[in-house]
Amino acid sequence: MIITLRGTSGSGKTTLVRRVLENYKTKTTYKVPGRKQPIGYVYHRPGGKSLAIVGHYETACGGCDTITDTFEIFKIVREAHASGFDVLFEGLLISADVNRVGALHTDGLPLLVIAIELPIEDCLASVNSRRWKRDPELPGVNPKNTIAKHRGVTLSVERLKALGVDCATLSREDAYQRIKKEFNL
Repeated sequence: MIITLRGTSGSGKTTLVRRVLENYKTKTTYKVPGRKQPIGYVYHRPGGKSLAIVGHYETACGGCDTITDTFEIFKIVREAHASGFDVLFEGLLISADVNRVGALHTDGLPLLVIAIELPIEDCLASVNSRRWKRDPELPGVNPKNTIAKHRGVTLSVERLKALGVDCATLSREDAYQRIKKEFNL
């Protein structure tokens, strides 16, 4: 199973992945030359299927947003699935990607898109909280940008549904429960 999480800044994508990872015992880290952070991980669970995660989770903001080449992201997703792993990936930058995610579906890969449903005010509060933790003197985030990203995520999910992709718009908790079910956790 391949699951991609979608959501605007502050919606909880990275936090949700970290929560899922608590169900696994050990991990293998994948690094590439010239890159400071890992490009991904494989998490192992005794008696269960391994899980490939794309991106890194060494900082507050993680996931695929740490990989600048989106072609590389989807190459890793495909390779991990072909290796027999469940795959989980997320990121703001890929949350609006329809073509590459649609191609996973067209190619017959088992795919679920989960959009995290959270009021825009809560997303803005979360982003500001992260910013002010780093530097209390920073101004609040520009809401227009976050609102536009939220709209982009919503439109991408609608377009994926029109392509026949299995999409679910869920609260953080319901998203977590759905991932647990899909990955047999």
